Amino acid sequence: MQSPSLEIRMQAALSCSRVSMIIGTATRTTTVNIIRVMLTCWKLEAEFPLGTQIVGEQTEKNFIKLFGMILSIRNILSSFDRFAEMDSIAARDLQDYQSIYLDLYDKYRRKEDAEKEDITDDIEFEIELIKQVEINIDYILMLVEKYHDGNCEDKEILASIRKAVDASMQLRSKKDLIEAFISHVNVDTQVTTDWRRFVLEQEENDLTEIITSEKLKSGETRRFVDNVFRDGVFKTAGTEIDKLMPPVSRFGGGGRVKKKQGVVEKLKVFFEKYFGLGITEFRAEEQENPVVYTTEAIPGMVAEEKEPYGAKDN
Repeated sequence: MQSPSLEIRMQAALSCSRVSMIIGTATRTTTVNIIRVMLTCWKLEAEFPLGTQIVGEQTEKNFIKLFGMILSIRNILSSFDRFAEMDSIAARDLQDYQSIYLDLYDKYRRKEDAEKEDITDDIEFEIELIKQVEINIDYILMLVEKYHDGNCEDKEILASIRKAVDASMQLRSKKDLIEAFISHVNVDTQVTTDWRRFVLEQEENDLTEIITSEKLKSGETRRFVDNVFRDGVFKTAGTEIDKLMPPVSRFGGGGRVKKKQGVVEKLKVFFEKYFGLGITEFRAEEQENPVVYTTEAIPGMVAEEKEPYGAKDN
């Protein structure tokens, strides 16, 4: 890492007296780590201000390295009770930076898959550290409930939801689903009940579309999906996917491998979109208390036309 600029070092110096008062009896190692994370955060904000695009592969790698260092040091300091009092980066800014970090992670992961090349020798993503402090769908629904209780008028809550989803490894793949639900929320919505109903309805629609468009065997495909939700793992090894595929034409099947790969990709996206939302539990409760679901708008969830979810004021 390059040496901090004079301005950054001055900011650190000005904070030393405040830090020393808060640290109290902290160990020398903790003190050093606090100074390190403050310096690194200031460097991040100076070199990569929010709202500016990161251009070029080397610049991207510099950002990945710098933000990864912040994640590592913050993880070490998380056990220090008073760290929050001196945290030099705002929670929302941290979410925005983490969203950029995850965008780059997705970009380089796709590149690695496409080029069959291991990128970990060059760059390393601290994904496990992000997973340690993951938010879940219950937190998002709590914010939606708060938005609902405020007569669906608080745009700040929508912005908070957007930032939280973008900064989450688990929820990014569910962003479209969450946005679609919020777009239907109004003052009459029962958030928890209607969310459950909405998810089951959308999951059924999406699975039916995959089965129909790919001409898959319905029963086998639904059993496969039930199993991956139950096990929490999407497996493509073995013959499980082959059992879902339509019969092979006797006049040739040269495109079967490509078609199978397309089916795997669709089912994987489907799994990532709905896993972790409680689909298995929802279905079990539905069997105990059957409800007829339709594809029509949910009563009490037809909202007035609104600005796009999470839109910022101009």
